[in-house]
Parts: sequence; structure tokens; C-alpha cells
Amino acid sequence: MAAADIDPAARWEHLVADILATGTATYGNEDGPKRAFGATSLKTDGRIFAMLVKDRLVVKLPAARVTQLVEDGAGEHFDPGHGRTMPDGKAAVWRTRDAGSSWQRFDQGLPRENAYVGVLRDGMAIDGHDEPGLYFGTSTGQLFASTDEGESWDQIGGLFPGITSVTVAAVD
Repeated sequence: MAAADIDPAARWEHLVADILATGTATYGNEDGPKRAFGATSLKTDGRIFAMLVKDRLVVKLPAARVTQLVEDGAGEHFDPGHGRTMPDGKAAVWRTRDAGSSWQRFDQGLPRENAYVGVLRDGMAIDGHDEPGLYFGTSTGQLFASTDEGESWDQIGGLFPGITSVTVAAVD
């Protein structure tokens, strides 16, 4: 029987069994929730590298390899499920100072290629300082911050599970 004749869930089960047999990976959230993100994924060093999403195999690959697979028509960028990824894979934050009549794009310090990530409605926050800090988290687990009203950004965390909400607390 050809691989294409086996249903995706069965193919995934075979792949998981083969990889686990090598002793180089773990499966799911060993001590965590069984229905959370990553609960049915293959991991190495605690980081997800493969999972089955809606009967499609999703693997984490170097950006250059992803680009080549997409260009060859053999793969596509992963949409984390909400359909709102950064246009053209170029991360940016947009700011308005006139209630939306005009907008400014800011991307200094943000990924400028292969940034097929999303930011959910509650994924951005502002602190209460006189010169406010801005923060946002991505669907792929990066956390960014700006101390100049969004004109430049620094990644202050990464390799988190997908971030759906960001809250800021000041600590003295």
C-alpha cells in the first residue's frame, strides 16, 4: 500500500512510532494538559518540531528550506489557524495618531522575512509608564517589546508556546 493510500492520522502514528523508536524525541505534553497546544506533537529538547494539524503534517525547518519548498511547490507556509499571518512574511506594527485616517508602518528589529506569524486581539499590551512600553506576542511564541512608541522593537523572549494574550505588570 502506498503512503498516499493511508489516511493522515495513520501515517502520523507510524511516523511518531518510527521517530520515538530512535530515542531522539518525545511525544506530547508528558506531565501537562492532554488537549493543549503541543499535546500531540513530536519534540526534541522540549521544543516542537513536528505535529499533525487538520490532517496535514507540519514540521519546523530552517527558513531557507521552507522558502525552497514553497518555491518548488512542495510545501506551504504554516498558518497557525486564525488566518491572520503577517503579509508577505514581513513582521510589522502599524500606528495611527489620527483615529485611523493614516497609518505608519514600523518594522525595525522585527523579522523581515519568513515571519509567518500572527498576533491575536489580546496579544498586544501597553504599560502605564510616562514613556509607555509596548509588548506583543506571536502565535509562534516570540515576545517583542518597544520603548519608543513602536518605532523599534527587540525580541525579549522566544520559544514559548503560541502567545494568545499579553499582560504587563510593573515591579518596583
